[in-house]
Amino acid sequence: MSKYLTNDQRAIIALLGLPTEYLEEAEHEKMERIFKPGLKELRAGRTWIIKGIMKVLDGCDPMEMKNFEKLKKNYRIKLVPRTSRDPNYLLFKEDDIWALVEHAVTQNCVGCKKTDWKKCELRKIFMSSMEVPAAHNETNQCQYCQ
Repeated sequence: MSKYLTNDQRAIIALLGLPTEYLEEAEHEKMERIFKPGLKELRAGRTWIIKGIMKVLDGCDPMEMKNFEKLKKNYRIKLVPRTSRDPNYLLFKEDDIWALVEHAVTQNCVGCKKTDWKKCELRKIFMSSMEVPAAHNETNQCQYCQ
């Protein structure tokens, strides 16, 4: 085993190890009330996960163990619906996006006379993030200028 973990290995260990924190932190009575039928198995699972993580970290640099402890203290698991792929992005219906694009083009691109059109933020968004068709194929001006 390598002395250091890759980012992917750290992420997997975090995904395995962080849920064990919930089982350790939860009040005993509350856990018994919620998970009574499977509590024994959940605790055994927690034990085996921790043992597996310790075996992986055992051959690593001592700093990796400190990083894992720090990770456990600083991060929590949050359930996010599959429909929201990335918390940095908003979800819109495709028809709504195209309505916004049409509005942006009519308000900003019709009659545009920018000389530094390569620096236009709207053009950059259209070209990088979206598949907005060009208004024309000229190379000496912005393809969205109308």
